[in-house]
Amino acid sequence: MILAMEKPAPALAQLVGLPLKVARHAASMLVLHFGEIRRSTGAHGPVSYGDLAIHVQCPWRISAAGKLLFGSADRWRPIEGVEVEDWDAWWESPHPNREDQGWERLLGGRDEATRSFECPDDSILVMEVHPSDIGDLKIAFSSAVTLNIFANGSDHEFWRLLAPGNQSEHLICSSEQEN
Repeated sequence: MILAMEKPAPALAQLVGLPLKVARHAASMLVLHFGEIRRSTGAHGPVSYGDLAIHVQCPWRISAAGKLLFGSADRWRPIEGVEVEDWDAWWESPHPNREDQGWERLLGGRDEATRSFECPDDSILVMEVHPSDIGDLKIAFSSAVTLNIFANGSDHEFWRLLAPGNQSEHLICSSEQEN
């Protein structure tokens, strides 16, 4: 695992005490925002971002009380009651899936303008953050919910921590070898 930093980057410990406020996707990448939410207008319309964000590009899961609630594979599973007639179209367009259903249930709301799931309060606080030597990351929340991120390749970026809107470097967890 390489944690690459050229200029000061956010540290994982800075997540502790911040609320999880936003979950969304950029293609297949999971994007989570923590802390106070700011809103602005970007090139593609309204955007929202927090004090810190994690971009996850590997498998992950959300669990509570020893039960898996939802995970990265659920993005490609339709919600109960949805009949998919054209799978090619379903893959390529917004679709009702089990992952989105899980984020909406966990965070409690959806902002259609930013295509994000948002928590209206500070009820989901980061309590602990535990990185592993091989790139896994475990984040425990006050709500007894846990996010587990699993490193899964020998030449791959797994996740990165950044401060959106800030010109600082990113804390990058990757399996890429140093030169």
